[in-house]
Amino acid sequence: MLYLNGLVGIFLAVAAFLLFDLQPILASVFAISALLALSACRGHVPKWQAIVLGSMSALAMLVFFTYFLVVTPFLDAQWYFEERSRALVAALIGGFAMMLVLAEYSSFMKGKVESASRPRFSERYQNTMKRVRKFRAT
Repeated sequence: MLYLNGLVGIFLAVAAFLLFDLQPILASVFAISALLALSACRGHVPKWQAIVLGSMSALAMLVFFTYFLVVTPFLDAQWYFEERSRALVAALIGGFAMMLVLAEYSSFMKGKVESASRPRFSERYQNTMKRVRKFRAT
């Protein structure tokens, strides 16, 4: 997930750069989303920070899908030849890419990410396994 979030962050940053002349507000959402994706590459995020960043990721995903679904009914049959088509396609891809970022922050909130400061298995689990081994030995 680390490399995938890095690629998503790079894609969103490039999209923000390319779309700035057409849609500056949408480009700023792409830039913020790129920062969110790249900040998900860190190994450990505190729970309160994961909640805030995960909420921002969900909001960015909602903005991307809303933009795409609001503009789509007004397109003609050859919409992909228009200049704003790259903004629409980038918004659609960006919405799906933010799902990956949101999943990463969700795993941070659940505590599923291993870090050096947190043991792999809890002490309670290790004690239970010791009792099971001792029971099997008898």
